[in-house]
Amino acid sequence: EDAARQRVAAAAFAASTQSVDETLHHAALGLRCLAKLPTAERTTAEISLMMAVGMAHASRSGFGDDRAMAAFARARDLAHAIGDVDREIAATWGISSCHKMRGEIEAAREAGTRLLSLAESTEAPRNLALALDLLGSIAFFQGRFSDCLSLKRRVDELIFDEIGSPHTSRSVEDVRITAEMYGALAQWHRGDESTALEWTR
Repeated sequence: EDAARQRVAAAAFAASTQSVDETLHHAALGLRCLAKLPTAERTTAEISLMMAVGMAHASRSGFGDDRAMAAFARARDLAHAIGDVDREIAATWGISSCHKMRGEIEAAREAGTRLLSLAESTEAPRNLALALDLLGSIAFFQGRFSDCLSLKRRVDELIFDEIGSPHTSRSVEDVRITAEMYGALAQWHRGDESTALEWTR
């Protein structure tokens, strides 16, 4: 049992530092050890391992990688089955990010809308920030610049000390920065170059 728990922790930590080979190594061994854990722990352990695997493949090959998508989808399904909303949010964020990077923008928006609904149910600022930032970037890619700016303003209104989710990599971008970046690009496309430059600086 202890070895299995240590593998889960090692895979999660390695994923948080983008140590891809170490992540995949520990995750593979962790998945083989799941049966050693008490039944009550197995599902959450598998979710953590699948999130680590998803982040590892996304780090190495990009969020469009099929293996990343499959890992996030497995984690999402497991989390939904046990009613673990925080982990379902993290996995849904991964799925929407995969769709976005594949250019499957409508699918990304659909998953992002689901993500926002889940985030609003928790009222946790970090969850809302992840959802709003992702939907803001999707709005930008669709040319919906007013929507992008509205979503950025919602991010600006959030009050939180720590963005990092325990279920996604610490190496994931700070959503305050990416929301500002897409907001600046949206302002530039709308012709407000001075605001775009101010926000970029």
